Amino acid sequence: MDIEKNIQICNLIDTYERLLTNKQRDILQKFYYYDNSLSEIAEEYGTTRQAVSDLIKRTEAILQNYELKLKLNEKYQEILSLVNDVLYGDFSEKEKRKKLNEIIDCVGA
Repeated sequence: MDIEKNIQICNLIDTYERLLTNKQRDILQKFYYYDNSLSEIAEEYGTTRQAVSDLIKRTEAILQNYELKLKLNEKYQEILSLVNDVLYGDFSEKEKRKKLNEIIDCVGA
């Protein structure tokens, strides 16, 4: 599995998990967070590997659609990057204030 895709999907799960059904969330978490195989998940749910695979693909598409429309994960990553710059960057006080203003603009305060 592509590690970048895995990280992206995990971030999307973290961001949008409350918009998923319990089953969608549970299966994605088992697959991505706990590295359960399709067979293990299928056995637990009394279904086929193909059904689990289809559900994962559909739910990934749902998550990507949420991000395309809402961009909450993108915004979070942007804010996180700015916060890390302020905390750990070698900036003057003036530059730090500018970064803090960018954070405020990002959160819409």
